[in-house]
Order: sequence, then C-alpha cells, then structure tokens
Amino acid sequence: MIKEAIVDSGVFIGSKYPRDQYHEESIKILENFVDGKIKRIYITDYVLSETVSFLLGKAGFQIAEGALDYLTGTENIEIVRLEDVTVIKSFFKRYKKLSITDCSLVALAEKLKIKEIFSFDKHFDSVKGITRMTSV
Repeated sequence: MIKEAIVDSGVFIGSKYPRDQYHEESIKILENFVDGKIKRIYITDYVLSETVSFLLGKAGFQIAEGALDYLTGTENIEIVRLEDVTVIKSFFKRYKKLSITDCSLVALAEKLKIKEIFSFDKHFDSVKGITRMTSV
C-alpha cells in the first residue's frame, strides 16, 4: 500500500486516451488507486491543465471533460497550487529537459517530502532524490 503519491499528467492522459503508448500501464496505476493500494494522489494545477488540454486536442471534448471531472471531483485526488513560482523556475533552470509541468511536480515532491513520482517521462530519472515509478 502507498499512502501518498504524486502522479504526472502522462498517467491520466494514458488512462483516457486508448492510442497512448502507456494506456494499459496507466490504467493499472489508477486501478491501484481505485482499489485502495494508493490512498491519496497529489497533482499540481499544471498537471490538471496539461492533461485536459492534451486530451481536448487529441481525444475531443467529452474525454477532456471526463478527465476534468475525474481530477476535480475525486475525493482522494488533491490539486495543489504552488504559490512560489521561483522554486519551479529554479528546477526548470537546473533540469533543462523537464517541462514546466514536470518541474511543478518536483517542487511538489520537495514540499510534501514525497520521493516518488508516477510518470513515464524518463527525464525524471535525472532528478536527485526522486524515484520515477511506472507501476505499483
């Protein structure tokens, strides 16, 4: 059982977009959440935006709206707004291959003292103190 997890947008995108290369793996991660093996998920508002925007462009309004409803309406998913953008900017400057959304997750991990991020993005492997998880 995992008490708390940080989850990247790729997991949510993959679970809702059948053509995504990580579709099956994404579904398995979120099934573990539904089954209670992951108790609480944290995301940033950047993840919310990236997920819904990507799905709107690739999968259409209904799927994007479903993802928005899921991310904003699921009791044990918490959307954290990071007020101090300077921390995100510092990670962006340090890890030049991470997107600004990824840097928001690194900042969130630091803030919450969580060492694992569920993601298929290999760029997280270069971040000291972070372990990228692709399964439970």
